[in-house]
Amino acid sequence: MNIIPINYAQAIIEPLYDYGNFESKTEGHPLLKEYTFTGMNPYVDFKVTWCSLNISISKGEAHRPLAVMKRKCRLDLTDYNQFILFGSIPDNVMVSMEAEIDGEKQLILSEQSGLNTTGELRGLFHGHILTSIVITFSIKENKPCEIDLRWIGLSNTEREKELSKIKAVIDPSWPQYIKTDDYFIEPQMNLFFDQDDLINIRKDIQKEPFKTAFDRLRKQALKYLSLNPESVERHIHSTVDSLKKNEDLIPENMVSTYVPWGDRRWNLNSEMRFSKIDRQMEVLSFVGLVDENIDMCHLAVRMALSIAHCENWTESAMGKLPGTTWHHRSFTEAAYLKACSLVLDWAGFLLTEHGKDIILDAMVLKGLPRVESDFKRQEYIRFMNQGIHFNGGRLPAYICLSRKWPRYEEMVSVCKKDLFEMIDNYVLDDGGTLEGPAYWNYTFEEAVQEVYMLAKHEKRTLNEIASAKLIKTAAYGANMMSLINHGTMFLPVNDAHWDKNYHLGMTASFYLLSNNDQLRKIYFRMLKSNEIESDPFLFIAGNKMNDFDTDGEIDEWFNVLPDTGQVDFRINDKDFGMIHLHYITGPVYKGHCQADKGSFILETDQESLLIDRGILPYSHPDTMLMKYAINHNCLVPFDDDGDFYNQSIDLPGGKLSKAEFLNDTLQIVSDDTEAWGKELFKRCTREISSVNKREFIITDSGEITDKIKGFSFRLHTRNIIEKQKDGYIIIGNKCDLLVQPINYTSISDGYKKEGTDSESRDVNLLWFDIITEKKYIIRTRLLLIEKN
Repeated sequence: MNIIPINYAQAIIEPLYDYGNFESKTEGHPLLKEYTFTGMNPYVDFKVTWCSLNISISKGEAHRPLAVMKRKCRLDLTDYNQFILFGSIPDNVMVSMEAEIDGEKQLILSEQSGLNTTGELRGLFHGHILTSIVITFSIKENKPCEIDLRWIGLSNTEREKELSKIKAVIDPSWPQYIKTDDYFIEPQMNLFFDQDDLINIRKDIQKEPFKTAFDRLRKQALKYLSLNPESVERHIHSTVDSLKKNEDLIPENMVSTYVPWGDRRWNLNSEMRFSKIDRQMEVLSFVGLVDENIDMCHLAVRMALSIAHCENWTESAMGKLPGTTWHHRSFTEAAYLKACSLVLDWAGFLLTEHGKDIILDAMVLKGLPRVESDFKRQEYIRFMNQGIHFNGGRLPAYICLSRKWPRYEEMVSVCKKDLFEMIDNYVLDDGGTLEGPAYWNYTFEEAVQEVYMLAKHEKRTLNEIASAKLIKTAAYGANMMSLINHGTMFLPVNDAHWDKNYHLGMTASFYLLSNNDQLRKIYFRMLKSNEIESDPFLFIAGNKMNDFDTDGEIDEWFNVLPDTGQVDFRINDKDFGMIHLHYITGPVYKGHCQADKGSFILETDQESLLIDRGILPYSHPDTMLMKYAINHNCLVPFDDDGDFYNQSIDLPGGKLSKAEFLNDTLQIVSDDTEAWGKELFKRCTREISSVNKREFIITDSGEITDKIKGFSFRLHTRNIIEKQKDGYIIIGNKCDLLVQPINYTSISDGYKKEGTDSESRDVNLLWFDIITEKKYIIRTRLLLIEKN
């Protein structure tokens, strides 16, 4: 162990997150070899992940020690008086920690409950020389738990009090950085538009539907402005009381060791004071430019200057600890590179040359090095969302830099080359992606903006810049839409949350590139919704959308993505409205997939009757549990002890065998053998068929090995479930869903509350447990029926 200070008052003595380069499998941080790990039953597993030491407890006796980690050491703790255990621990887990200091055993933590999020458990100690540590985990009740430990550290509680009082003292008028007069309000970098384009944007927002949408964006900017005391009357110093009242919203107070970010997974409580402000910077500078509101632009440049004055653009000490190579990739760096670039463009007319240089200098020295490190050393980012997203920060940064230093122009070309290489890697031949619609949205929000910037930079059209794969993936977005909120939200498949929508500007751009009429309708449905936030890019891309859709109805369709393994089926019923079945199988992508091969979602009209739970925040300790097959609408095998098996991310996944809708007959078949593995199945298929739009027959068939005792047929809903003599009814708003076994008798069946969805809403589980022969055929009926 080594004491590595992370600030004046705190230190990390044991990083549990640095395990070397996972791509080349080189050994990293070797100190885990110093530990003895003991699981008190066969259902406890210790493993290394990319960011933590993970302890998985599948079951065990409550209030008994189940997992123990201990080591011997010799460390002088003289300058400290408190231990910190930092990680994500569920509240069902109790943690005890014992340390031997100066030959005396001290109980540092005594069965302290986890926080149900990433955070710090603290315990005081006395003495000097540490010679051993023992950490013990037990559970309050017998249910699965996932524990992720990041690091063990120390604090000096008196110094922490002193540290909390230290902050930068900066004049919010930023003399020598911000102009007070002699400026002309116009774009400075022309990243997306020039002065002539700006005039057109100002005209567009005078008419519907953009007038109402811009009013929403303006309200956001006014809210940011009103919450900052220096911006209400910019030339009058605020009183001390008002500064204290609003201190968390003053950009200059955010000047610190790390940029404001607030990601609970990596940051101590003391670093969670400020949330990220990149969106505020973009909104304030854009609305300020369009409305010629100098106060908004002034606040935006104050934010950019404050970010430039932060010592590091990484989000926490974990990203720069000496003796480790771990870094959470360049999320923070890319976000602030883009935000600072847009402030330079849209509000930069207020900056002196020195002010501009300060921001550009920070971009070069604090932002771009981390981004370029990822592009040169981390090959995996070129095959998933991260590379495209990071490129959305470095491209505008290099364009801004090239305006003053032309040698940076060559890096603009590198960004362009990387962008289309990564899109070709990320998008499958059918236009789909494997990370789900949330990451598709997150990725292509940046990708289409990068295409806009390149088109403007090269004085070409969007279609002249865009690649075939970029245009093709537009249809994937349309295929992943829910019926919820009038078809404005995407489905929570893979690592996605419920009740989320696509970015408006991205949706408009994909329609303009692909001429996909579904995207036009989705775009206008979202645009008319008062529940969906506007964003600056909407008015950059949207001003080319001159066909205001008056109805935006949801159409019937049958769309198949064979490579991605997704099928989307929608059909109208005169009484029940639109009936929507979405089927899920396909290859595994390790980063953001779930154990959902063979699962499905069933919606009617404005209601999801059978749901995918989505994903919890990544700081929540139950995030991995949410991904398990038992939490999806799957047929899940169990062993002789009744323990459920799970689909593994190390296996290839499933594949669509057949997907047809002919002569009013629906048939979807997937082979999910390789999603479960050949140790469990010799063959595993699921078929959903329908000759009546209100009835779906699910046929599970295959052949199992001796490892499997039986199956649990599982369905998940937020709705009330009632027992009937011939099955169960899930109670809906417009119609009900009857669930009936066809050719089997269950050994156990029922329903109960079982966990939550991604938005912490209660979920009810309906199950049928079945014992089968080695070769099995299991049929279940889902029938939509009239109320009562």
